[in-house]
Amino acid sequence: MHKRRLLGTSGSHALIFALDVILCFPAVALVTARLDYRLDVLVHFLPYYIPVVAVLIFINLLFRQFKSLFIPGATLLALLITTRPYYLPWKGNASGPGIRLMHLNVNWYVNQNFDRVFDLIAQEQPEILCLLEIGRAWQRKIEELPFSHKFYELRDDPFGIGVFSNLEIIEPRIVYFQANRLPCIHFKIRVQDRLVELLYAHNYPPLNGGASFARNDQTRNMAQFIRDGGNPFFILVGDLNVTPWSPHFKDLLDTTGMADARWGRGINPSWRWFDGLLRLPLDHFLYGKGIAVRDLHIGPSFYSDHLPLSVKFDLAP
Repeated sequence: MHKRRLLGTSGSHALIFALDVILCFPAVALVTARLDYRLDVLVHFLPYYIPVVAVLIFINLLFRQFKSLFIPGATLLALLITTRPYYLPWKGNASGPGIRLMHLNVNWYVNQNFDRVFDLIAQEQPEILCLLEIGRAWQRKIEELPFSHKFYELRDDPFGIGVFSNLEIIEPRIVYFQANRLPCIHFKIRVQDRLVELLYAHNYPPLNGGASFARNDQTRNMAQFIRDGGNPFFILVGDLNVTPWSPHFKDLLDTTGMADARWGRGINPSWRWFDGLLRLPLDHFLYGKGIAVRDLHIGPSFYSDHLPLSVKFDLAP
């Protein structure tokens, strides 16, 4: 009996050690994600690994497996350090009046729920509405949107795009950042005595190696465009199809010097998978040093796989 118990304990320790090694892989992927798009996809689910690794640490303690405890301990520390900007106070956040921008990816192929979009507009009352994946079926409803200024491109694929505003849309134009010519909208609005530049974008989803390369290429070219402009009153908003812990997102922030509107406000996931069982922050609002963010929140479902991203911003004090 005593011998069988020892063997059972030894087998348990071996299993726990194996789990320690396997579940350290997300931390390894943080520094190796550039090597393969599948590693980058693995990094996207980083917040879901944190409670799993925490439970694994508890199991190590329960079974007194102290020698291998450093593996899940180091893994948890790396994951927490990566996500810490989203939970610590951020100096770029402010309060008070501002301009409300709402971004919606309407999921063109399956979502024809126009009335729900109008309900969201009435609820949020944005000065600027940004829509992605608007197909030709949306054309009549787009003309009914309660905004005085409109600029859009409808397409027969998931990359239709439009901006609708009660503020004057100044110098709007379609711009492209990679060879497949997916449209982005570059425009300006006047806020007090400043012209604020906005780039509204929809990047390729990294479904395979080629699509991941296209997304990364598009992201690099956008970052270069923003850096070359050198305007501190710049906003990048849209579905970038990348999460904040991807090294390609970090490159975007490092190149442009912009801040993430989620900093200090939590992760606020905006894309739903498996009927909402898994959620990722793929929709973003990034801003330069001349901008302050007053509020960010994720709105209710409107029958798309994305949730609304609503942000109130103003000039920095």
